[in-house]
Amino acid sequence: MLDDGIIETPPLSEEKIKQIEYNTNFSIPYESLINLIKSSSFVVDIHKVYFFTKDGSVYAEVNDKRRQNIDNICLKLSDNYSGDQITTPLPMSLETIRLLGSARTDSITILINSKLNVMMFGINNDNVKLTYIVSGLVK
Repeated sequence: MLDDGIIETPPLSEEKIKQIEYNTNFSIPYESLINLIKSSSFVVDIHKVYFFTKDGSVYAEVNDKRRQNIDNICLKLSDNYSGDQITTPLPMSLETIRLLGSARTDSITILINSKLNVMMFGINNDNVKLTYIVSGLVK
């Protein structure tokens, strides 16, 4: 299809993705991810999750900061992290979180590059390793 000109080569290469440096990383138990997914059912028509750090812990808030007078929910995901604080909450799609929940695992490793608004989610199950590279949303 590339030869026929039907599709074009994307400007982002695998090598560029591998060279991204992440300034914050943490792991969350699978149960925390499932609790976040279950809790999202209480906030109707919200499709964003914001990650941030506070008091040495990592939190996720299901919210839409562009809309007024809506319900939201905030959960602690991890008791610690390494690297830089996330002082400006980073939004991503709630649907991505739901997809991650379909991969049964003990924990999920999350790496964040705050400047590029890029997140990497790593899942290791015995002999299978899944890596999701996700760009964040606009606030």
